[in-house]
Amino acid sequence: MMKVSLIISVYKNVDDLKVVLDGLKYQTYKSFEIVVSEDGEYEPMKTFLSTYQHPNSILHITQPDVGWRKNQALNNAIRKSSGDYLIFIDGDCVLHHKFIEHHVQYADKNHVVAGKRVKLGPTYSDLFRKQHENLLQLEKRVEKERSALKKDGVRFYEEAFYIDPKSLLGFIPRLRKMSQLKGCNMSFHREILEKINGFDEDYKLPAIGEDIDLTWRLEGLGFKLFSVRNLAVQYHLHHKENWTDQSVNENIMAEKVAMKKFICENGLVHKPNEFVRKPMKVLLVEYKFHQEIIPTQLKFLLDANIEVHLFLNQKLWDDDLLGAFQKAVMITLLKYPDKWYNKVGLFFVMRSYIKRFGITHIIFNTLDSNFNSLITRIIGGIHYVGIVHRVSKHIKNNEQRALIDRVDGVLTLSEQTLNNFKEVFPKKENISCFYPIFFQWDPRPYNNDSKEINVVIPGQFDAKKRDFQPLLKAAAVIKEKGLPIKFILLGDASNMDGKNVVLEIKQRQLESQFIYQERFIAYNDFFEWISKADYILPLFTRRIHNYESYLKSQISASFSWALAFQKTLILPEDFSKMQYVSENAIFYNENEIEDKLISLKKNNSYSSSANNELSFAIQRDKYLKVFKMD
Repeated sequence: MMKVSLIISVYKNVDDLKVVLDGLKYQTYKSFEIVVSEDGEYEPMKTFLSTYQHPNSILHITQPDVGWRKNQALNNAIRKSSGDYLIFIDGDCVLHHKFIEHHVQYADKNHVVAGKRVKLGPTYSDLFRKQHENLLQLEKRVEKERSALKKDGVRFYEEAFYIDPKSLLGFIPRLRKMSQLKGCNMSFHREILEKINGFDEDYKLPAIGEDIDLTWRLEGLGFKLFSVRNLAVQYHLHHKENWTDQSVNENIMAEKVAMKKFICENGLVHKPNEFVRKPMKVLLVEYKFHQEIIPTQLKFLLDANIEVHLFLNQKLWDDDLLGAFQKAVMITLLKYPDKWYNKVGLFFVMRSYIKRFGITHIIFNTLDSNFNSLITRIIGGIHYVGIVHRVSKHIKNNEQRALIDRVDGVLTLSEQTLNNFKEVFPKKENISCFYPIFFQWDPRPYNNDSKEINVVIPGQFDAKKRDFQPLLKAAAVIKEKGLPIKFILLGDASNMDGKNVVLEIKQRQLESQFIYQERFIAYNDFFEWISKADYILPLFTRRIHNYESYLKSQISASFSWALAFQKTLILPEDFSKMQYVSENAIFYNENEIEDKLISLKKNNSYSSSANNELSFAIQRDKYLKVFKMD
């Protein structure tokens, strides 16, 4: 018998994987190994598979959970598998007991075997989950109980029927064709996948990359699709579906189709990274602030297969924000690195660390530091990249202007600040910008059915950065009129400005209109509030100290939260020309901010026309372009 590897794609869904694995015990074709291809390192998955007993061998392949990288996980599974023939399914698809038999029966080195699946509704999915030990009976029930299945919301019911190819109706499967592959039901001889270099890892979002892309590349090399519809039957278990905008992947594929790239460049074998000429070892350093932009950078660097080290003030550590990177990144937490008396020791620690681990690049997460200037003056042989949060800080200070000259690359956090930087430092080359909007998950809009309107004010209680007076005036009117509008203050109210704002809220008896915290909240709670928001309000007016800076040389983290979580901003009309902001914002002038807040409506709309430019792949490439190698 031909040795087969059944590759199962999974992400955290342990319960359904158990149902699928139990169902495999009924397969009529016995000679196959099971390869669980996990796009992550979920501890419950590891625990389950380490104790689960199955008559067939199970190989568990994992990788760091740093965003959607299913194609990379599949390529890893192909490399580690031992079968001559590879069958691919998803971890929520139960297989008909003759599924593998028919994939193997029609295996051929000149074509690819492809099938579909019936999508069960919630009731019959639960039936499979609870009674999967009676798989053969369940298969018959699905074929017979059409009316009940229809009521339960079954989709593609025509795919539920198994037709014996030797029966009188055996001609029917031969008439049913496949126009493209489905990633949950397809199989190949190993050498076919090797000819196209496997799955294309340039795709960084779900859909298209793991099946539609394969279809045109295989057909381009002369391979045909052989249908096993109604033969290799598959039962997809119901779950909530997360739809993803496919325009980014469509654009990637369109470019590859136009260039006839049937053999992908980043697949089973990788092309040399265009940004990396020799192994890069990067040390990312942050002493004081801005830990919120670190996850995006770690994802970019890890995605480019770069070895990453992190020096971070221990006060900035947050498990929700950075915990998932602990296995993929070498992390050193620094004790009071912002204190002058510790910086001498830190300097020697850093120099020793660079030598010990062969660091090639240092990224200053916040460039404007005299200590960073000292490091660039004394420690040579390193490529330095600095992130500029506020361009104006580097203009008047001579030492900071000199620091700009000494770093090899500069990154800003928006197109607006990049343009301002170019005006101020026109001779500086190797500059770019990126938007820090990527985390350990794909932030999605929160479906809040409540009639209450949530307006979130992220960030510090800082009178220099936020004008609370119009907000308090609006809240008083909202309370008087009984409007369903609530303001969520996510800063730490324990500082002096915070105490003053809270005191004024209490004096005006406006507690019912506000939710506020007397300490910094964990990022998990912070992100939950952002997800629930209908609007994000940075509280800018011309009375704040940094108003002109925000317009030109500085970016507010509120903009990043809004772009990441697809939320509508409430802003002064001076910001109406800001890139990516104007199409999803409500603008006010100085005299109407209270009226705008009072008239807010429930908001669930968001325009995503900028999604392509803000895609992971494009932002990653803009980030990496400033990294030089000898």
